[in-house]
Amino acid sequence: MRTNGTPNNSNFRGRFTPTRRGNPCKICGDTKGKCRETDSILLCMSFADAWSASAIPGYKFIGSTKDGLWGKFVEDDGQNWTQQQREEWRRDIELRRQQRAASEAQRRSQSLPAKERDRLYQNLLNQLTLHPNDRADLERRGLTPEEIVAGGFRSVEQWQKLSEELSYQLPGINLDGLSLNTQPGYLCPIRDIDGLIVGFQLRLRHAEQGGRYRWLTGATRKRPNGPTPHLPNGELPLAVHKPDTLKLSTIGMTEGTGAKPFITSQRLGQVVIGAAGGQFASSPHTLKITLAQLSAELGTKIINFYVDAGSILNYHVTRQYEQNWRLMEQWGYTIQVVWWEQVDKDAPDIDELTPQQFGQITYITTAKFLAIANDYSFGFSKLQEFQRSFQSLIGRLRPKPKGFGTPSKPKKALPQKVTLKYKPGNIPLPGAGQKPPLVEFKAGYRLLLLQELVEKGWHDILDTSQPGLGKSHDAGIAIPEAFGNERFWYFTRESRNPTTATIEANYTPVAVRNDGLVVDPTHKTPLGNPYLRWPQAHEEATTEGNCFRTPLFRELQEKNIPNTQGCESPICQGCHLLHACRGSSGSGYGFRHERQESLKCDRLRAHPESAPTTEDFNFSQDGAFWDEAMQILEPMQSLSLKLTEFDQTMAQLELELPEVHSCLKSVRTALRPILAGKIPQPHYGFSDSVVMEMLGTLPDNLAQMIQTVEDWEMNLLSLDFLAEKPDGIELKSVEQKFKSLARLANKKLRQDSYRETRQQVREEVSLRWLLAFLQAWQRCNGDWEKASFRIENGILIIFWPSLRHSEVAKAMQWNCYQDATANRKYLAYVLNINPKTIIQIEQEIPKTNNLQVIQVNDLGLLGKNRSELAQSRVEALRKELKHRHPDIGFLDHKSQAQEGDGWWFNHNRGSNQFKELSAIASVGTPYQNIGHAQALYTCLTGNRDTNRDDPGFSGFIQWLTDAEFIQCAGRLRAHLRPNQELTYYAITKYPLPTPLNPQVMEAAELTIEAGAPTQKAWYKIVTAAQAFWNDNGRVPTQKDLATATGVKQPHISKLASQFAGGWKRWIKIFQSLLDDPYRSRNISFPLDKEIQWVGESYLPLVADGTPEEIQKEVYLLVEVFGWTGWQQICQVAAVETLANLLVGWLRLLPIKEELEISIKQILFPWLIPSI
Repeated sequence: MRTNGTPNNSNFRGRFTPTRRGNPCKICGDTKGKCRETDSILLCMSFADAWSASAIPGYKFIGSTKDGLWGKFVEDDGQNWTQQQREEWRRDIELRRQQRAASEAQRRSQSLPAKERDRLYQNLLNQLTLHPNDRADLERRGLTPEEIVAGGFRSVEQWQKLSEELSYQLPGINLDGLSLNTQPGYLCPIRDIDGLIVGFQLRLRHAEQGGRYRWLTGATRKRPNGPTPHLPNGELPLAVHKPDTLKLSTIGMTEGTGAKPFITSQRLGQVVIGAAGGQFASSPHTLKITLAQLSAELGTKIINFYVDAGSILNYHVTRQYEQNWRLMEQWGYTIQVVWWEQVDKDAPDIDELTPQQFGQITYITTAKFLAIANDYSFGFSKLQEFQRSFQSLIGRLRPKPKGFGTPSKPKKALPQKVTLKYKPGNIPLPGAGQKPPLVEFKAGYRLLLLQELVEKGWHDILDTSQPGLGKSHDAGIAIPEAFGNERFWYFTRESRNPTTATIEANYTPVAVRNDGLVVDPTHKTPLGNPYLRWPQAHEEATTEGNCFRTPLFRELQEKNIPNTQGCESPICQGCHLLHACRGSSGSGYGFRHERQESLKCDRLRAHPESAPTTEDFNFSQDGAFWDEAMQILEPMQSLSLKLTEFDQTMAQLELELPEVHSCLKSVRTALRPILAGKIPQPHYGFSDSVVMEMLGTLPDNLAQMIQTVEDWEMNLLSLDFLAEKPDGIELKSVEQKFKSLARLANKKLRQDSYRETRQQVREEVSLRWLLAFLQAWQRCNGDWEKASFRIENGILIIFWPSLRHSEVAKAMQWNCYQDATANRKYLAYVLNINPKTIIQIEQEIPKTNNLQVIQVNDLGLLGKNRSELAQSRVEALRKELKHRHPDIGFLDHKSQAQEGDGWWFNHNRGSNQFKELSAIASVGTPYQNIGHAQALYTCLTGNRDTNRDDPGFSGFIQWLTDAEFIQCAGRLRAHLRPNQELTYYAITKYPLPTPLNPQVMEAAELTIEAGAPTQKAWYKIVTAAQAFWNDNGRVPTQKDLATATGVKQPHISKLASQFAGGWKRWIKIFQSLLDDPYRSRNISFPLDKEIQWVGESYLPLVADGTPEEIQKEVYLLVEVFGWTGWQQICQVAAVETLANLLVGWLRLLPIKEELEISIKQILFPWLIPSI
């Protein structure tokens, strides 16, 4: 049984005695039982860390308990504290207590009474509204719209602005009276027994370390004495919620003062009291008054206490419950613990129970609950004790690890999916409010399933079938009429060069403006057509373009100039080929005509950026396939600002908007030195939080500045000069014999005019960045709430959401998103929709088990920048893998890829380059740019906590990275070649996703040439040991091996410890395996049956294991049976077993098969006939 009050620390011995009046704490003087002591050690809760316990006379702080609740102290004989010094210490503690008490009394005297708080807080609620995301959260928790209104929930943002000034003495109101001390989330009113609002709990919109709920308080780091939520009596308020209809006459009590007690009250029809953290006993005066009044109103002394799920396993929580119950029992109340088998955290809390689960509720006594808690605690503690003992034993017996690489992190088990086997007619209708099932279908049924889904009204369909199962092929043969659509769209990164023949044959590419493309002679499309790509820098186009003014469009787009792509663009209006472009095509013109003609087709392929906007095109009768959806759907846009553009705009502001320039002087002071490179940046640049801190407090007139700048940018510079026709000679007035010269002159004039226009755009049209910057800084209007900043290499990057692609998807009649590694959660983020509206489908595939995944994990993550040593080891691996698989394909980072290699984020997705090979090897880890990933995560979720430790962000990065590895493994199309053994090598220490089930090994296990220097040195030593035995017939000493290898003896000893558990143990067992095996035929003493069984039956199994397993098991046998027992085991064992053990003992690093046989022949000549 658990000892009440015993701290969780296995190093403590003896029973701990709690402090009390007759036995105060020798450290802090506590008499309430918070502290503990034994004869040798003191535990103090008041001084629980090294900082607070740094100068306590006569005692030495030796650390904190594992749970961090107590500081551990022993008497310090090294300090000769006098009695006078000890008394001074006591007086100092008492003085500090008195000062603290006086300060708290002063603060309580200034606390607003309940009626005044309620009046001001009602005013506050009238100034606030409820954010859609927060309303959705409350609805998710089961509240109706009427209940949400009754609960008084309101949304706030960071430093929420108020339209009407409130008293700064009200907790949560900043000193200006016009803003709140808040983060994004919603406020939950806390009402007292009289229904008055006396405080708020803020439920954060994004979970943070320390939980979602925060008190609304005026106390901050800069305002430590600001008003806190405490009542005038010094206690924190309790939440009292009364239902509209009373169904239970007992009093309910539950943890929390946020939404939980309100939801519980509404669902059960019961008056419910809530306390933050369940700490009712911390507000005894308020609790006593509340219970007395409710008891009189309801005519009951019975309390239903709703314990949280998993609390029964937490000693500190159950101890807190006991304190609450004892206090209320002293006041004459009867406690009934409400129980529905909520043993662990997976069970629902009371506010999460469904009406069907209410029938599981029983009522037990507090004694029964504590007995159950003790039983679980005893079993749990025994399990922990066994685990610690077992791990300790393994730690002693296990040889020291080789130390190269990081062990794979355990992956969390994937949640069970609700799966529906597709049969025509069994698809559920959308909008049922439940998570749709995963629909599995057989090969050949994809289009039939899609038709049924569309007919039943599903708008968003996610197809996660494995690569190579015909997702694109089926899209290519689908016919719009069969779905009742006018046209189909196939969105892909490679619209000009599709990877599937049916897409190329049946879908027309949407015309894209260009001034010429390049034909890549090394590639062909599936139908044998030329492979077209954009020209690289300083590369000449090899095809004719359809718009010679494309560079001018590109210039304006890069300067963030809006509305330049349409047919009314001033660029088009100033082109001499405008009318020809609308009706025909030729060299350098025809884009308008080609686009118009292509959009008439009933099946189109395009990149989403090339699709028409929803304002210019009606998609309502169309369906869309999105190839590699999570790669082409872009939910974020960005703008990059350099120093020259920054200075140019600031100079314009000073001349034209001096009042705005004056307000932005602090911005200029903060940013310019960084953009100029005068302040060194961190490795990954300056993050959003750092940039925001640099920028400082938002100006009070920022909203007005935004409107002013928006008007200014609209009128900053007219683009009418782009529409001006170039000068020329009127041919009608020129004689016939001079017309050819006039035409040449006109051509020259047009070239000069267009060149001057482009130069004018470069020099006079400035980057439109200021409006975006101000909106991103403000972060309070629509999508700008999710904006963020970043500075990298002297460039300020502004990120904010882009709705371009999601709006196109929403405008379609239906969408099918094809991506084997997508999931509904992140797809919903990208589309800004509810994940419950997305139905997932997947084609069944037979399990073939013909793909072996091997992870080489001791070369690190292998990023784009590598050391010479790391690259030389990679080269050795490549050489070995080419020897093993002559047709192997490699994939690496683009900067490291060799000729013929693929590269990450390109050839590992949607590529058929490796589908006929027997093996593929990927080098490195496909991490996205950290700055871009952080901005993308914020854009999708609105969560700005993008530290590596944040579970949400780290899970996002893991999903992104796992997807690239899974896609890479899928390039071999293993399920399409079930009778062929295939291999995927992943050379990275990144823990591969669980579905790949990798076999983990080190590079040296494939070839010693790829080993680390220490591995090579140990291999050299083992080889020398074999040679020495062969030449001299005895076991070598360290000195012998040092002479033979040139490796110094201390280094040999260190290597033996690293690779073999120590020189003496390794060499001793090596020698025991070399002893004459025929001695076992003449054993003259009786053998233990267990030793005989180990030698005859168990040891052969050990000898068949890997070198690491052999070493581990041999050490374990020596540990268990002792040295004599081990020698007896060797005498019983068969000769072949000892030979295999010896080879394994020497083969801690790989030895080729022919060398294995040679070792056996040299060391065991009697085995030669059998080999």
